[in-house]
Amino acid sequence: VAGSLQDYDRAILVGQRTFGKGLVQTTRQLAYNAQLKITTAKYYIPSGRCIQALDYSHRRNDGTVEKFADSLKSEFKTKGGRKVYDGAGLDPDLPVPIEFVGTVTTQLIALGLIFEYANQYCGEHPAIPGTMRNFSLSEAEYIKFVNWLKEKNFSYSTDLEKLTDNLITAAKNERIYNDLQGQLTLIKIKIEQNHASDLVRFRNEVKHLLEEQIGFHYRMAAGQAEVSIDHDPEIREAQKALSDIDAYKKLLSPH
Repeated sequence: VAGSLQDYDRAILVGQRTFGKGLVQTTRQLAYNAQLKITTAKYYIPSGRCIQALDYSHRRNDGTVEKFADSLKSEFKTKGGRKVYDGAGLDPDLPVPIEFVGTVTTQLIALGLIFEYANQYCGEHPAIPGTMRNFSLSEAEYIKFVNWLKEKNFSYSTDLEKLTDNLITAAKNERIYNDLQGQLTLIKIKIEQNHASDLVRFRNEVKHLLEEQIGFHYRMAAGQAEVSIDHDPEIREAQKALSDIDAYKKLLSPH
């Protein structure tokens, strides 16, 4: 659908490159409860391009596949004459970089602590809001969450800490640890100090995830969307584009 809108110049795409699914695959039942998946067709969008990203026709010796190389992409034209390309998903007209979250945030999600605290919060505040659009956790509530994590004995290791431990181990194996001990110890202390303040440094993203999860607990997907709509970078970029009609038309013109 997004590709068709882009090819007909009926919309601009905002965000990151799409996954690149362009194959139709069906399964055939085999003996011993096994199945064979066969590619039976390809999707083509109005400009004539197929946006399949993985090149299954050329496999490595171990059976894995690679994405189509940029040098192998073919050029196509939208209805208005804009250049578009096949072979690796849909490229956005307005790219928005992916916002990577901190390790502390991913660990809170992976351990289910964001979900668990949101459940507890809604239990303590049972009245369901009419809208979650302006919902925001107070600073006092965030501090309460941090203290709750301490009661849960929340702990984790960052990749940087693991790499530092590997570096120290390597230095000992190479028998140069005594020469580097002072510097390595100082680095380890600095990293541990940063780790201790992660819930402060990454406060905004952790707080926002909590607010989204609370919105979901109250009003399901609609509540989550209401909380996130003013913070979503793609939505903000789309609003900016739609508010400048000349810039919008320029994006839809051949260049």
